[in-house]
Amino acid sequence: MIVSSFVFYGARPQGADSSISVVENLFEVVHVKGKEALFNVRTAPDDQGENLQLKEMDWHAFAAGQHAQNFRFVAESQTIELVGGVDDGTDVGFPTTDLSITAAAELGFENIMAVFRQITTDLRPKYGFFFTTDKVNTAISYMLTNGAALFPGTENPFAFTYDFSDWSGGPDSYAGSRLRMVYRHNLLNSHHMQINIDGQRLVEWIAADASRGTVIDLENEMFVWSVAEGQLAELNAALGHAGALISWKTASDKKKKRLPG
Repeated sequence: MIVSSFVFYGARPQGADSSISVVENLFEVVHVKGKEALFNVRTAPDDQGENLQLKEMDWHAFAAGQHAQNFRFVAESQTIELVGGVDDGTDVGFPTTDLSITAAAELGFENIMAVFRQITTDLRPKYGFFFTTDKVNTAISYMLTNGAALFPGTENPFAFTYDFSDWSGGPDSYAGSRLRMVYRHNLLNSHHMQINIDGQRLVEWIAADASRGTVIDLENEMFVWSVAEGQLAELNAALGHAGALISWKTASDKKKKRLPG
């Protein structure tokens, strides 16, 4: 089974009804039915001082009651399972929406574009991307920046966390002046397209060489930059050395091992 995953950052849904509407529109795009929702409720502190309890509820009951703005959800069809979440930053620590689809094959390009179009219409995130992995937990860990890496050896799995102003007072450069890394499909805004790469705007730099992929204009100041799997290492190196990637690291960034004695 293959897990096709989307992560979006910088969107803040306006209320529970907005979050639920976004998710139900996604259900229609990928042809699944809602199964359950999981969300935090505040309770009296327990013996360890915790006052948040994770509650599970049937999706339809949850959606009808608009119980929470931030939640995780599960949906399914006969052939796929969808797991995801919506958070305005108050639970996770930074605003993020994620979606992971487990199926026998990778999500097709037209469906990938349909998700991008739906999300940009409903949520207007500042940045996002698509990737594949073999486990949903890996995708969630990567979304949360808590240790998973998709590019071992050239990616700092924690660096992205420190870019968020909500989490650590960071500069929020992900919103326009840098990317996390380069992925198969990258959702960028008009500011990203102006990033300077070797004296050219990113949009011009991509167009100058067919091996750098293609850009699709979603016509709402959002763009999808798609690249071939085989070009990822080269493109990450090019943007990494240009200072355009938040999580890029080189061999020189690694701590040198001490010699014995």
